[in-house]
Amino acid sequence: MTKLTIPLDKEHNRKEFDCGKQSLNHYIQRQVSQDIKRRLCVCFVKIDDDSNVIGYYTLSNFSIPLTEVPEELRKKMPQSYQSLPTTLLGRLA
Repeated sequence: MTKLTIPLDKEHNRKEFDCGKQSLNHYIQRQVSQDIKRRLCVCFVKIDDDSNVIGYYTLSNFSIPLTEVPEELRKKMPQSYQSLPTTLLGRLA
């Protein structure tokens, strides 16, 4: 069984990636490595048989202030929490 997505690796070819949206193309081709080094996100890719990136997404840590959380959910949270920990799907292409 093949993996659906794997962590981005320097051996993956990103140069030819084109999803039709310039900002997403630019990000995977030129910026994502710096964001990973800075620990701002992790990037997972789908590659073809030649290691060309054919899709990707990024995940980052995030949080939602408890004042923005519905009362039903807020009641279930420990009182020591000031925010609800979440994961942010940053980019999807």
